[in-house]
Amino acid sequence: MAGIYSIQMDSTQDVSAHDQCAIVVRYVILGKVKERLVRLVRVDNSSGRSLHTLLSESLSDSGISLKNCVSDSFDGASNMSGIYSGVQALMKEERPSHIHTWCYAHVLNL
Repeated sequence: MAGIYSIQMDSTQDVSAHDQCAIVVRYVILGKVKERLVRLVRVDNSSGRSLHTLLSESLSDSGISLKNCVSDSFDGASNMSGIYSGVQALMKEERPSHIHTWCYAHVLNL
């Protein structure tokens, strides 16, 4: 995989009312954009800190270093995009140059 990458992360409830989270990595190799689903995992705690830990552990288990993540795309929920305790804020603490972008699929739905 490329040295740097971006992540997309979103969760939704399945038919049994359990929160399921999809983590996607987006990177460029030889001028071609690639997207890969890294993990689909059940979420037991949807706080920003818990989701950040889930993301970090999921990437680490896949052999991907979180410190190489340069940007993210999340929905507008406070646990994901919140400027104080959302996942994007925690990412920015670790890497100040990290770029957060609202997921435009969610913006268009609004």
